[in-house]
Amino acid sequence: MIRNLVSFHVRTLVMCWKTAHCAQCWPRRPANSPPCMTKKNGRELLSGGAGFRLVDEMEDWMSSWVVGDYARVCDLNEKEAVTVKSAVLTGEVQSVTYELKFRRSLLRLRVSLAGQSSVLRFSADCDFREIGADGLVPQLQLHIPYSYRPQAIRCDVPGGVLDRLELAHDIPVIRYCAPVPESGSALLLTSDCKYGVRAWENALTLDLLRSSTIPDRYPEQGVHQFEIGLGAAPSADSACLRELADCFTHPLYPYSIRCTQVRLVRPAASCRSPAQQSRRSSPQKMRMVSCSDC
Repeated sequence: MIRNLVSFHVRTLVMCWKTAHCAQCWPRRPANSPPCMTKKNGRELLSGGAGFRLVDEMEDWMSSWVVGDYARVCDLNEKEAVTVKSAVLTGEVQSVTYELKFRRSLLRLRVSLAGQSSVLRFSADCDFREIGADGLVPQLQLHIPYSYRPQAIRCDVPGGVLDRLELAHDIPVIRYCAPVPESGSALLLTSDCKYGVRAWENALTLDLLRSSTIPDRYPEQGVHQFEIGLGAAPSADSACLRELADCFTHPLYPYSIRCTQVRLVRPAASCRSPAQQSRRSSPQKMRMVSCSDC
């Protein structure tokens, strides 16, 4: 169980991840995301752990497009069994991998933090088996309480950036959503494929999966993969938020290859068109080949 920190080979009740930009500490429940603190000014951005919830909505007409009122909310990290599969607490990328079973579904999650990153990455693989019935629509969501009173909720939208008020209904965003503080660092929420966000009562809620009933009876059955980023931005400036979100969604992946000597080869005259042969000033095309192929 993830509440038993012996699984992490940690003798204290605190597990802490630190990078050059932020620090995250788990004082009690590592199944939930830890309170996030910026190392620049020591400010905590979360008022509690970010965790997954299963919400039963009141079914509304055309429930595929209408999110109903919440009838029941269950904190899955608190109520359901969480099993740690692996933990890497040293090195450039630290991570915890665990499974969370709820009702008929299974959520596999890898939470990781790279050495120079300020964004905590949730890599999720969910086998979702919930079905809407009895006037209720089950919804899986990520709940993120933030610690400051925002001036606005800054959202990336088609054609620009829009500052919204906290509202008790879902709003669409594209790349990111960020509660704007009076000054200083801001909390950033981003995802590669999830766009429905609710900002209400000092918390962000990201909709992940919904088993609506109309017009499709079983819309979300099966396995889903998605990436979620939760980070500490240096400021709430839209350019800064966009850069962090883009780097999260489109990361650079290094690959190691065998080093070989190469040489440039000029195409033979027979390979050039008559027009190219007649134009001495035209640029010469070159190709690069491995010496091992020569």
